[in-house]
Amino acid sequence: MRMTRRSIAGGFAALLGVRGAAAQAPLQAGDADAELHALHARSGAPALGAAAIDLRSGRRVRAVVGRRRIDLPDDGVTLDDPWHLGSITKSMTATLTARCVEAGQCSWEQPLSSLLPDLADVLHPGHADTTLIQLLSHTAGLAPNPPLFEILNATPVLDDPREERTGLLRRVLARPPASRPGERMTYSNLGYIVAGAALERLDGVPVERMIEARVFAPLGIFGAGWGAPAGAAPWGHRPLPLGLGLGGRAPPAADNPAVFSPAGRAHMPLEGVLGFFAAHAARDPAFLSEASWQRLHRPVQENYALGLERRANDVVWHNGSNTMWYAEGLADPNRARAAVAVCNSGDLQRVEPAVSQALAWALSRLG
Repeated sequence: MRMTRRSIAGGFAALLGVRGAAAQAPLQAGDADAELHALHARSGAPALGAAAIDLRSGRRVRAVVGRRRIDLPDDGVTLDDPWHLGSITKSMTATLTARCVEAGQCSWEQPLSSLLPDLADVLHPGHADTTLIQLLSHTAGLAPNPPLFEILNATPVLDDPREERTGLLRRVLARPPASRPGERMTYSNLGYIVAGAALERLDGVPVERMIEARVFAPLGIFGAGWGAPAGAAPWGHRPLPLGLGLGGRAPPAADNPAVFSPAGRAHMPLEGVLGFFAAHAARDPAFLSEASWQRLHRPVQENYALGLERRANDVVWHNGSNTMWYAEGLADPNRARAAVAVCNSGDLQRVEPAVSQALAWALSRLG
C-alpha cells in the first residue's frame, strides 16, 4: 500500500481473538499531562506513548499512558516497554544500505543481477537492472506484497530467515515486474524484502543481525527485536467484527512472518525509536557522511526518499502498522529535533489522528 499522510503499509497479520475489557482509569509514566490523557482517550488504544528531543538544548520529553493489554486493566505500560514499529523499519533498512555503500560493499545503483548472483538461473530479465535505489524508493515495479499463499506458508519466527527469504525471491523474481522499474511509485513491502535479502549476502548473516550490529549498536539503541514483542510488553490490538471493540493477540501470531523483517517487523522501546530519528535529525558525520544523509532524505518520486517521506523544510517522516500497532516518527535536521509517537491499536480511523497529535504534543513540550 502506498505511503501517504493517512495510510500505512499494512501486511497480512492474523485476526484477533481476545476481547477487551471495559475502559479503566489511565495509568501513566513520564511527562504525561491532561492533553496526552485526552489524546489517549480519543485514540481508543489501550496505550499511547510519545517522546521528543531538542538536540541543541538537550531538552527531552517522554511519556506513556495506558495499559499493555485491554483485558488487563492494571498492567500499565512503562517507558521501557517495546513498541512494534511496522514500516518505520524501512527507514532502518535504508540506513543500513547507506552504511554498506559507505563501506564499499555495494552501490546505490548496483543492479539485482550483481547483488543476487545466486539467483541468476531464475531472475527474470525485467528485474536484472533493478537497483537498490529503486527498491528502497518503491519504484522497482514490484507488487505491494508477496502473494498471499507465500505469506500464509511462511514461518512466523525464525532466528535465520535467509533460506526462506531466498526461496521467496526465487519464486517472485522469476516473474516479470508489474511495471517497468523506475517508471512509477508503488509502495512495496516486497521491494524491501528483496533489498534486505540482497544486503544479507554482503555480510553472510541475516539482515536483522546486520541492522542490529551496524545501525542499532552504533546509535546506542538497546532492547530492539523482531516481530511482535513478547514477555512483559504491550500486545497489539485491532477492531473485532460487529463492533465488539478491540481484541488482542499474543505473539508471535500478532505479526507478519519472519521474511518481512526488512519491510516492517522491528520493535524497540520509545527511547530507541527516538534515538533513531534523532540520528537522522543530527546527521552525525561519524555515522554517515553528509552525502549519504542527503541521499537518504532526497525524494525520488512523489516526496518519497529512501524509507522516509520528505516534507516541508527538510523534515523527514514515516509511519508504520502491521494492523495491530501504529507508530509515527519524524526528524527535523534544520531545527535539530526529533519526535515519535506510538500506540498498540490498529484501529486506524481513531489512532492515526491521535498519534499524529501526540507527536505534535511532544514537540510542543520542548518549548
